[in-house]
Amino acid sequence: MSALLCCLYLATGLSYMAHTPSPMPYGSHWWYYDITHVRDPYGVVEGGYSRSFGRFALEFAARHESSIPAADFGQNTLEMRIRWYPWRPHDSQR
Repeated sequence: MSALLCCLYLATGLSYMAHTPSPMPYGSHWWYYDITHVRDPYGVVEGGYSRSFGRFALEFAARHESSIPAADFGQNTLEMRIRWYPWRPHDSQR
């Protein structure tokens, strides 16, 4: 049981997105929701499970990211990742 619990993690953070110019000419925003309007900072909360296998790590995560000053619903994702650590020594070299 402790081997399962030691692979769980919780991560939080803040991110900043650079402003992207609108594709429409200035003053002609005819839609209500402009996806290029950035309201920083963005908050990130992620919880998941990570397991290392030599130079690779397998991760499963549930993540939420949303703008802190905007009253939006944010983006929720379920993710599976494989990370490669090319300079990590093999298990036999430790």
